[in-house]
Amino acid sequence: MSLPVTAEPLPSSYAFGKVIGRIVHLIADTAEDTDDKPQARAAAGTVTFTPKDVLRKTSDADYPAIVLHSPETATLSSSGRILDAEGRQGVWLAIGAYTASFAITGASRASIPSFDIQVTTEHTDAAPLDLATVVPYVPPTGTVVQTIVVPSGGTAVQVLVRTVNGQLVWADQSGGTGGTGAVASVNGKTGTVVLSAADIGLGSVDNTSDASKPVSTAQQAALNAKVTGTGISEVRALTQATYDALGTKVATTLYVITGA
Repeated sequence: MSLPVTAEPLPSSYAFGKVIGRIVHLIADTAEDTDDKPQARAAAGTVTFTPKDVLRKTSDADYPAIVLHSPETATLSSSGRILDAEGRQGVWLAIGAYTASFAITGASRASIPSFDIQVTTEHTDAAPLDLATVVPYVPPTGTVVQTIVVPSGGTAVQVLVRTVNGQLVWADQSGGTGGTGAVASVNGKTGTVVLSAADIGLGSVDNTSDASKPVSTAQQAALNAKVTGTGISEVRALTQATYDALGTKVATTLYVITGA
């Protein structure tokens, strides 16, 4: 005589993660809409999750047991979404590694190859594992695929940059990178750096053109010495425009035009 099998909760030490997914076909345009672009039609069929870990033992004081893991098959809804046995979107699986395999029905020749997934406690109801984000990409025949080797050791706040030697390295976003490493500061400044002329030892340098440069104190003294005893009491160096703007010219002043 066989006894009825009833379902009961798993041991409290068991943890779960949620998996979702949606599968659609790309089809030619139909009269179902007003545009002339291809459309999507929900795929029909099932998705089976086969656990890599076929059994697990628990040591819960109130529930020691050997737990056998069996494949779990989900159906696709009328919109192509994964449904559990009670018709809810998504399925909860015990944490661990699984192989996801697909049985898509209908006349389409398209198929999805099986691939492995890892279900963790981070796959919550609010942030489930979406199969669309982990399905391996298989490029069409003849496609050229370029591969780069990403160095290890990067952190969440760093970016990947290429050095002058062509190497890929991780660098802080606030700094650059040269051939020997990232720049931590410039002239003692960090963060967003703005340099002035004084910061690099050019505090006495400006953008005055040669024609507009004034005569220095030493030059002026030298000019004054040249005209001693000639009746000239002052020598002024100025531009032509400044000279033309003078209202009255002093007879004892020698005006030297230095530019336009």
